[in-house]
Amino acid sequence: MADRSTFTGRARQRRTNRSVRLSDRIATGLITVGGAGTIVAVSGVCLYLLWTVLPLFAPASLDEPNPTSQSPFASSPAVLRVSESNVIGWALDEGGDFIVFRPDTGEKLRSEPIADGGRQATTFAAGFGSDAVAIGFDDGTIRLGSVSFETSFIDVIDDDVKRYASLRSGEIATYAAGVVLRTSQDQLRRESVLVDFSAEPIEISPGHAVRRLDQVQTDGGPVLVAWSDDGKARIATIGRTEDLFTGEVKVEAGVVTELPLPGGLRDAPLLAGLAARGAGAYLLWPDGTLLRYDTRDRKSPKLIERTDLAQGDRVVTQAALMVGRLTLLVGDDAGNVSAWFAARPDAVDDSSNSASSSSGSITDDPDSSSVADIPEGPEEVSEEQAEAAVSGATRFIRGHDLGNGPAAVAALAPSSRSRETAVAYADGSVRVLQVTTNDVLAEAKLPTENLRPSEIVLTMPPGEQETTLYAAAAGRLYRAALDFGYPEAGLKAYFRPLHYESYAEPRHVWQTSSATNAGEPKLGLMPLVFGTLKATFYSLLFGVPLALLAALYTSEFLSKPARSRVKPVIEVMASLPSVVLGFLAAIVFAPLVESWLPSVIAAALTVPLTLLVAARIWQSLPQSTRPRWGRWRLPLAAFAIVVGFAIAALLGGPIERLVFAGDVKLWLNGQIGSGFGAWLMLFVPLSAIVVATAAGHWLDPLILRAAGDWSLKRFGIVELLRFSISTLLAFSSAALASWLMTSVGLDPRGTYVGTYVQRNALVVGFVMGFAIIPIIYTLADDALNAVPESLRSASLGAGATQWQTALRVVVPTAMSGLFSAVMVGLGRAVGETMIVLMAAGNTPIMEFNIFNGFETLSAAIATEMPEAVRGSTHFRTLFLAALVLFGLTFLVN
Repeated sequence: MADRSTFTGRARQRRTNRSVRLSDRIATGLITVGGAGTIVAVSGVCLYLLWTVLPLFAPASLDEPNPTSQSPFASSPAVLRVSESNVIGWALDEGGDFIVFRPDTGEKLRSEPIADGGRQATTFAAGFGSDAVAIGFDDGTIRLGSVSFETSFIDVIDDDVKRYASLRSGEIATYAAGVVLRTSQDQLRRESVLVDFSAEPIEISPGHAVRRLDQVQTDGGPVLVAWSDDGKARIATIGRTEDLFTGEVKVEAGVVTELPLPGGLRDAPLLAGLAARGAGAYLLWPDGTLLRYDTRDRKSPKLIERTDLAQGDRVVTQAALMVGRLTLLVGDDAGNVSAWFAARPDAVDDSSNSASSSSGSITDDPDSSSVADIPEGPEEVSEEQAEAAVSGATRFIRGHDLGNGPAAVAALAPSSRSRETAVAYADGSVRVLQVTTNDVLAEAKLPTENLRPSEIVLTMPPGEQETTLYAAAAGRLYRAALDFGYPEAGLKAYFRPLHYESYAEPRHVWQTSSATNAGEPKLGLMPLVFGTLKATFYSLLFGVPLALLAALYTSEFLSKPARSRVKPVIEVMASLPSVVLGFLAAIVFAPLVESWLPSVIAAALTVPLTLLVAARIWQSLPQSTRPRWGRWRLPLAAFAIVVGFAIAALLGGPIERLVFAGDVKLWLNGQIGSGFGAWLMLFVPLSAIVVATAAGHWLDPLILRAAGDWSLKRFGIVELLRFSISTLLAFSSAALASWLMTSVGLDPRGTYVGTYVQRNALVVGFVMGFAIIPIIYTLADDALNAVPESLRSASLGAGATQWQTALRVVVPTAMSGLFSAVMVGLGRAVGETMIVLMAAGNTPIMEFNIFNGFETLSAAIATEMPEAVRGSTHFRTLFLAALVLFGLTFLVN
């Protein structure tokens, strides 16, 4: 047998030690479990996001309307309202009688007349979201009052209440002209209706019946607009005083002013309405003629626009103001419903809104409803919004065309909390529409046909979740279960431009917070996606070249002892918390950049130029000198960077005067100067690339052929001259191109450069670039060092220089690793939160301007999630933003 002993004299161990095998199995198991757990965890996050987001896209539903067992009305009422809890309601009939009823059964609980002294009610104005009610009479007076729902809790101690103790949870019973409900907390809750019309009538048009009426509550008291049989429209500010001793409330018309009317408009309009806060007024006739007034000065109202809202020869049959009173819904005899609002004429097509200048007799439709629904009180819209809506610089435009229905529009019931509206048609069809997205959410049909417009009245209780639709038609009360779901959500709302209220054209807008319900939710995610990509682009534009060049330098040119010290220092940068970088960016860098902006712009050119000039000077040194100074090459490069910044600081003032007309911020705003400087910032790097490519293709081969017997010093001097000439040529060609573009009137300000904001993409790109540099550098350095030394040796042995070897042999071989490094850095930049949260300004705008801010998906989630109501559209939309961010990073990885 052969000797199996080794040179040490000990026999080789042929079997693996048991502890090693056990350790190997444990390690294999841990790695398997860890990898599988990671996959499961990531998949679980994705599934949870999907589970939270999917309800946003569930369709709305509307059950078939069913009649109640009893009918509280002899005919369709003029006003119909139901409480938030859906257990009690009230109505005003055409004669002015006040009726309280149970909406679940239709049982009439109470009825009393409001009119007195032989007066006959002719019109009503009752608002959603407020208790105020106004009634117009045939003698030209108006009576103001309030109708409110009162809630209280009762005990079963009293004998007359004990019989309700047997009610089960959710059951309702009639109690003292009201109802009592057993709540889920086992309490008896009583709901009733309080009516107060104790104030004396106000004379608006003595002897002439009031036919159309609307009111809003303002800080100075109620404001009314009324149309009377004398063919005049009046606006009145109502004074309201209360006796502190008797509690008696007195109201009187403080200022009553006639609205100016063009000739020929003497018949009663279909609608007399008030804009938000009483700042404006509308008069709309069945032929589509709309008069819009500025009524901020009650003593001197101004007619600011006359417009035709009808399409072709159609007749307007219904109109109602939506929540906030900035949008007017219009329905016609062809079943079309459209939404109109005031907007500045910028980018508005004249064909979308044809003004009518003709005048003539307008026939009043006796079947049209005389009720002006008031969706909300004036406090729902800010004073600035109200004034902007009646500005003479605005025009009334058709913002939404909600499609044609099966018959003439018979009733409109806008929601008091959102942008939905219920529409009834003359054939009994009912639709629920989402105005912002132009979507039909649900449809149903009343079991009756061929109704006149005045025979249908709709209402939706103003609860947080409007779950029931009520309709009064042909003397019957119908109710239908309604589930909106998340009507303002959807792919269209998230990823397509929509025409929002008061905007001149469709836009991508992200604006989820509002102080009131009147604010239209704007859920466009595209500004956040754009902001995320913008932050990523500028951070990669700064970080990728530095990281890759640093990796190439340390791998191919730096000595191994120096590399062993430099690489750990750069890697330690990755441990710097991003919140610290964000804090430094917001507090230190942003003000510093703002103060030295011309020098910062100049540094983008002077620092690279200084480094390149220093490299050419180094190349010109004698061959005997370079080895002795080799170890100082890195400090000298750092010194060249410092010199570059110093030159930029010195040139900042002259550049601002010569290129930016003396004030760079005003220049960026477009207030002074021309676009020459902006074109120059674009064309200088482009010209440098073109000149360098051309020189490398044509000039360098000629120099190399002539340099056969040159010394290195002479070759370096020639290279320095070539670089100087190329630099001058690049700047000259860039200046010429900029002058040509400016001379033809082109100005790029407002695109990649524009208005300066302190927290902007320049600052974010600089700081976030530092955050991704360590990641890209480490992976790129490892990829470059993984290239076999034999390839380097072969290249150097064939006569290639160290730079040629690095550029043409090492980099192509390591390209896959370098690309992976950049992709990992991209993923890090896409998901960054704290830096963009603190330094980007959080303005969700879609501008590529490097000097402006933006908002990213991650920043929106971080700032808005704490204030989002759980389960709301806003809450689930933020989860959708997280899912989009998850998808972006997943695709990158």
